[in-house]
Amino acid sequence: MSPKFWEYYLSIEADLAACSRFVEFTEANYATYSTEFARIIVAAAAEIDAILSELCGVLDPRAKAGTINQYHPIICTQFPVFTQCGVEVRRSHLFLEPWRGWEKGQSPNWWGQGYNKIKHDRTNHFQEANLLNALQAVGALFLTILHFHHHGTNRPMSVDMNRGAQLFTPAKAEGDKSGTYWFYGVPQPRIAD
Repeated sequence: MSPKFWEYYLSIEADLAACSRFVEFTEANYATYSTEFARIIVAAAAEIDAILSELCGVLDPRAKAGTINQYHPIICTQFPVFTQCGVEVRRSHLFLEPWRGWEKGQSPNWWGQGYNKIKHDRTNHFQEANLLNALQAVGALFLTILHFHHHGTNRPMSVDMNRGAQLFTPAKAEGDKSGTYWFYGVPQPRIAD
């Protein structure tokens, strides 16, 4: 049986991976936008909202957190390096820190300038439905699920090799020369160069 939220994640990730047939996942294409990217960003962010709401309810049952900025103090108290965690897009070796910039009263750029603009005013902000925001949103979902399961079990989340993520892997800390990830653990923050 797959861990909670994992199958839905795999569905969103598969939709994003399919986009690579039309848009190469490179920094040069980060500004490329499309209806499909808009759909993926909205789906990933809605799932993150549901997971963070549930996780915050477990971490602090008295708190009535219901928005991204209300989740921040609860999540960052429990997971102090949450905003420093990274993911690597395997096939293109892109490194992303999707939660970087999430601070008290301020959501990460892909959420505030991407997801919220797309959700509330897609006509005027359609260019925010771009590759970078899609990669950030799905990468953020990946990391959120890893943290959710790590908190619940105090162990790294394990998945069947056939049900693993096809795009993302937790980014390894600088100098880590270990081999293939056989499970997903809470990633370590990237050490500054």
